[in-house]
Amino acid sequence: MIFVSVGTHEQPMDRLFLKLEELLTSKIITESIFVQSGFSHFTFKGCQATAMLPFPEMERKMREARIIICHGGPATLLQARMHGKVPLAVPRQAQYGEHVNDHQVSFVKRLGDRGMVIPIYDLNSLGQAILDYDQTAAKTQQSPDSASFGASTKHELCRKLTEYCQSNG
Repeated sequence: MIFVSVGTHEQPMDRLFLKLEELLTSKIITESIFVQSGFSHFTFKGCQATAMLPFPEMERKMREARIIICHGGPATLLQARMHGKVPLAVPRQAQYGEHVNDHQVSFVKRLGDRGMVIPIYDLNSLGQAILDYDQTAAKTQQSPDSASFGASTKHELCRKLTEYCQSNG
C-alpha cells in the first residue's frame, strides 16, 4: 500500500493527486493508495481518501505502508522516518498556490542531501521514483547521515533534529 499525506495546511495540493490518478490510470502504480488529502478540492477515483486522519490512524497507515509520499512538512517527514520509512517528499510550492513561500523546498533539499528523504521537486519524476523505490530507499537507508538520525523515541528524534538545525544553519 502507498500512503499519501499532505498534512493539515489550508492550501490544497491537488497537483499531487492529479499525478497519482494519472499514474494509477496508466498502471505505473498497481498497488492500493490511501490518501490523507487535507484541504483538497480533488475528486478521487482510483484510491481511498479522507481529508483528515486521527493521529493513531495516521501512525497505523504509515506503519503498514510500503511507500509514504508526503508534503515537505517536518512533522510528517519525521513521523515517516520514525516508522523506518524513507518518504518520497513532494514539497509544497508557492508557484502552485500550495503555500505562502518555498520553505518546504529548502527543508526537503536539506534532508535529501542528508539521505533522509527522496526529494520529488518535479512530479514528472514521481512514477519512476515509485518504480525504483525499494532500491533507492535501501541505498538511502545505508547513508551514514541517514543512519545518524535513527532515534528510538520521538523525544530523541526531536532532540537530534534540533541539534541538526542549530549546527547547520
